[in-house]
This record gives sequence, structure tokens and C-alpha cells, in this order.
Amino acid sequence: LCQRAGSHAPVYCMAQLIAAGVLDRYPDLEMYFAETNASWLPFSLFFMDDNYGLFKDWFNKELQMLPSEYVKKHFYFGIVRDPMIFQMQHLIPWDRIMWGSAFPHSVGSFPKSAEFINTAMADVSEDLRRKILLEVPAKFFDLDVNKPITATPN
Repeated sequence: LCQRAGSHAPVYCMAQLIAAGVLDRYPDLEMYFAETNASWLPFSLFFMDDNYGLFKDWFNKELQMLPSEYVKKHFYFGIVRDPMIFQMQHLIPWDRIMWGSAFPHSVGSFPKSAEFINTAMADVSEDLRRKILLEVPAKFFDLDVNKPITATPN
């Protein structure tokens, strides 16, 4: 599944979990790859499916779904500084993408997170912006988006 799919650590981890049948045995399992960015997802998903089609007979391995379907069902991805992803809007599984500032890491956007978001998401609809910044993280972390935000302690 990994050959030609990219050298990103999440690709190897996802391929191992898929090929080993872990996601079939635990159909409700979900994982979050934080700070991996995600502009690599479109080509990785394509090549994982393509590799599976090309090589599944070599290993006598029949999956219940395509690798890309497992990824879209079981994995979330965190973007930090990945403005390229917004240029590929039609290729990204947005229900699995969430943004984070990566505070306090040096590659993060803090203390200029609002500026980064506004620049990177300049051509992004308000609905998609809300999904990435609020709805997807709230769903994954089981948070209620309608509850008031508590004050930050001093």
C-alpha cells in the first residue's frame, strides 16, 4: 500500500493498520495524526488504492474496502502551516481535517494565528472554514460547539 504513496510517517502507519486488519477488527477506531499537514493526502490516497489494485494478488490479501475508504473512515489529520491544501479543495476529505496553531512549536502560527488563517483561507467558504476550525475538532474530541467558552485562567 505504501510504495509510491509517499514517505510520510502517517502513510506507513495507516497502511500497516489497514493491511493487518486492525480497522476491520475495530470498526469504530479513529485516530488523529496531529501536525502532519495534509496537502499530501490526495496523491497518497490515490497511490494507496492504485498499489492495492496492482499488488493485492501478490500477497493474496483482499480488503473489505479500498485503502482510501479506510483512511476516510478512521483517520483525522491536523494542519498547521499548510496553505497549499486550500488550493486542492475538491481533493481533500474535509470531514477529516482540523487546524491547530501547534503552540508553542516554532513551525506553528502563534502568535499570528488569526493572520495565518485569514491569509491561508482567503478563498475558503465560511462553511468550510467553520468545519476545519470548529466542527471537525469538536466532533473528534466530543465537544459541544453550542456550549459557552469558559474564560481562560490568568
